[in-house]
Amino acid sequence: EIVMSGEEDTHKEVVAGFFGRVAANWDRVGPPFFKYFGRRLVEVAHIPCGGQVLDVAAGRGAVLFSAAEQVGPQGHVVGIDLAEAMVQGTAAEINQRGVTNAEARQMDAEHLVFPNAAFDCVLCGFGLMFFPDLQGALTEFRRVLRPGGLVAVTTWGEETEPIKCFRELVRAYQSDVRLGLHPLRTPEALKAALQQAGFTNIQVTGEEVDFVNADEEEWWAMMRSEGPGASLERMPSDTLERFKAEAFAMMQEFKDSDGLHYPRRVLYTTAVAPG
Repeated sequence: EIVMSGEEDTHKEVVAGFFGRVAANWDRVGPPFFKYFGRRLVEVAHIPCGGQVLDVAAGRGAVLFSAAEQVGPQGHVVGIDLAEAMVQGTAAEINQRGVTNAEARQMDAEHLVFPNAAFDCVLCGFGLMFFPDLQGALTEFRRVLRPGGLVAVTTWGEETEPIKCFRELVRAYQSDVRLGLHPLRTPEALKAALQQAGFTNIQVTGEEVDFVNADEEEWWAMMRSEGPGASLERMPSDTLERFKAEAFAMMQEFKDSDGLHYPRRVLYTTAVAPG
């Protein structure tokens, strides 16, 4: 029997609660950047056709659907997530799209209910930062990978200018909720974490992509439906209105004739499970 400390449990409940509440709009407002980075992660992972894949913190399937396409009908992808609403949404979409080589299950990444060496590849898109026991989760990734199997993850890189400005404004309102526990914003931090879990041949590459929102309202809806929304939902409605007006004024600096620019920096990390 696994007994978790109250603090770990509470953090997981907060994370699962928030992502459950935003599941319906996840990556469906504004530019679908999670889909973009999910597709890129699958490319970086070079998953073999027919491969058995685990997608951890699968959310609404940004990585899962690309991976299912990549492995083909002989392969299989299991997507797991802590938030029940995310799992339900992805399961419904798998069904709706008629995808026969993928499934979604509710599960804790730190306690995977799979046998040893069950997968050729473990993928995790923007999930590592949320695990209270990061080393526990990475050790589980290694356990369920076959010897020579690959782990491939995305994490956020250094913050771009508009993201920094937005964060500073949130902090000024003293409403900063950090759902992520491990920033992992540098190649050094990622290499150290994966080495500690026993992975080898660790490679980190970075990418910056400029995403453009049609207008301020679309950008605001996107902010509400992803990570920053955890800070925003804590504000009383009158404070939120004031914050929104300030945020819109601040974002004018990043506005152009084609819309509001909100670039993101991402790190792609791959590592090999020892033989």
